[in-house]
Amino acid sequence: MGFVNLLFAIGAATLAGPLLYHLLLRDRAQRRILPTLRFLGQMAPQTYAAHRLKNLLLLLLRLAVLALIVLAFMRPYMKADAEQADPDKAQEGVVFALDTSLSMRAQDRWDNARSRLETLLESQPPDTRLALLLFDRAPRLAVSDTTDNLEVLAALRTAKPGAASTDLLAAIRSACDAASHLQALRKRVYLLSDFQNSALNDIRLDLVLPPGVDLFPVPIDDVDRFNATIQNVRETDSEAKDKRRIVVQAAGFGPGRHTAEVVVRDGGEVLASREIVVDASRPVVADIEFPVETDREMFLTAHLELKDAIDEDNAFPFKIEDRSPIPLLVLAPIGSIRLGDEAGGIPSDANPFLKAAVRACEPRVRSKWLDPSQIDAVRVGDYAVVLALGPEAFPPATIARLQEYVRSGGAVVAFPEKGEGDALGDLVGVEVRGWREIDPEVGYRLVSGGTDGGPFSIPGESVDSLVGHPRASRYLEVSEEFPEGVGALLRFDDGSPFLLARKMGSGSVFCFTVPLDPRATDFPIRASFCPFLLEMFRHATRRAEGAFDYRVGDIVPGNELPEGGMVLAPTGRSLDESGTLALAEPGFYRIVTGGKNRTLAVRTDPEESDLSMMTVDEIDAISRLSRSEDAFTDPDLLTASSLTSSDRPPDASRRLWFTLLSAVLGVMALESLLAARTVR
Repeated sequence: MGFVNLLFAIGAATLAGPLLYHLLLRDRAQRRILPTLRFLGQMAPQTYAAHRLKNLLLLLLRLAVLALIVLAFMRPYMKADAEQADPDKAQEGVVFALDTSLSMRAQDRWDNARSRLETLLESQPPDTRLALLLFDRAPRLAVSDTTDNLEVLAALRTAKPGAASTDLLAAIRSACDAASHLQALRKRVYLLSDFQNSALNDIRLDLVLPPGVDLFPVPIDDVDRFNATIQNVRETDSEAKDKRRIVVQAAGFGPGRHTAEVVVRDGGEVLASREIVVDASRPVVADIEFPVETDREMFLTAHLELKDAIDEDNAFPFKIEDRSPIPLLVLAPIGSIRLGDEAGGIPSDANPFLKAAVRACEPRVRSKWLDPSQIDAVRVGDYAVVLALGPEAFPPATIARLQEYVRSGGAVVAFPEKGEGDALGDLVGVEVRGWREIDPEVGYRLVSGGTDGGPFSIPGESVDSLVGHPRASRYLEVSEEFPEGVGALLRFDDGSPFLLARKMGSGSVFCFTVPLDPRATDFPIRASFCPFLLEMFRHATRRAEGAFDYRVGDIVPGNELPEGGMVLAPTGRSLDESGTLALAEPGFYRIVTGGKNRTLAVRTDPEESDLSMMTVDEIDAISRLSRSEDAFTDPDLLTASSLTSSDRPPDASRRLWFTLLSAVLGVMALESLLAARTVR
């Protein structure tokens, strides 16, 4: 047995006070003979002896209460049975978990972290089992289990902070798992991090530590530093045909207002620049216009030039799309059409809402209208998108051609008209049960968002935010269970699909369950209809390229990497990647295979640029705490707290402490009972 707070043993000396008072200053009885009381002579000694015994017992009970309270404050502890049974285990096992995320690059944070870890390492007793865990988004064990301090120091000196974000929850779990495997009696994890607010958001959800492992947070820095970053860049329409316009959103974090310059570069060439002022009050949005070739796809970088805490998050790689017209084939049942009529050849008897939408998409779209029965008159593969109106009435040969076109990488966007026939079900891959109608006077169905996933995604936007919330009183009812490859991208408020998507081969089919009829839905007359349709067309032209936007630390799976291809990192060096591609630095990665190139834009996480930290009290509030005061060799270096799981079983020391408290309460109750009887 040992004691945590030996200083409280001084309190035991105070127990001698009441005892000395009782022995030295008590009243002394004198013998006197009183004739009137001579008949009580035999009774008096017995009464006096009993009274004296009760007083002595009261004194001892009160001294016992004080002694037990002093003992409880001394915090006695006992070694666990397992510790006494296995003498071969080391006394101490320590895992150092060191944050290597982007925020640790801020000025002197990294140097401070290494210095504190070295100090902690030197303070460990000989033969301590040691491990070193480095973490950002993904934890990695640099040293697994050793007693050699030099091995840990060597790994520490080769480590450096990267550009990825922080997953503190994964780091805590991995570090505690590594500690639980150390052959030691007492296991601890020292977590050295800057403890960003953004990194700790998920820890409150489910933090469970293995029994027998204590976690000690070691904050690295508490200085409030200014930092800024570019959060987003998106392209908007420019009135000039020979120019492009982008909207740059920048944000500042920390104290003060700072002037910065946003510079747009194409490689080393500066295309445009604009001066802005950033602070922590709100993001800054800047419109920047620059001359470029209008029909050329370009990979550019927006740089935020100013003096702040981190430089690596000041560059934002992005792409401006090829603005050449999208070739669109419109298949609509019409009375007559002149083949080869490309410009302005929209039939007069076509659906007026479809005509208005296609006209609104020009000049981004170059359309050709065709009756479904005349599909053999054109090469469907020459068109990026096929817009099908009323495919349930298409001839079987036309449906077969469309399926072949989709499997080879094409995209079909369909709107039903009659809702009868098997052709639509064959194209979309679900059972179509016919129209479901609601009396408009009674109510309607509202598109409330919600997606099952699927092949359709728009970088930086969500499907439901683009389409809005259309209403419908008539829509197609389809089977509730979808086969593999089919999903509902948008649903009504009753769960019925509004927009279906089917992955078929290398292409996709998108089918709305409402007709282009304002009597059935307000979708074709909403302001969002044309922009949403155009965005679907634009997305279809780039679907085969795969994802473009990534964050540092993302992994590109092997099935997305071409065989025999070469991968070039942002620095220009060639990467020999087999199986998967780890994106470890920001910038453009280029995958070259044969005559085709694929470019990936890799960016830092904007949340990692916010260097604000949680306070020690906020860290303590994450979970129920347990104290291990004998672990702290330097109170200025360590945080006086230990995170423990809420479901860890009480150890022998805790049970002993509760036993002492119970004994105090029991003795006090006995003393009260005896005192009451003595008074009577």
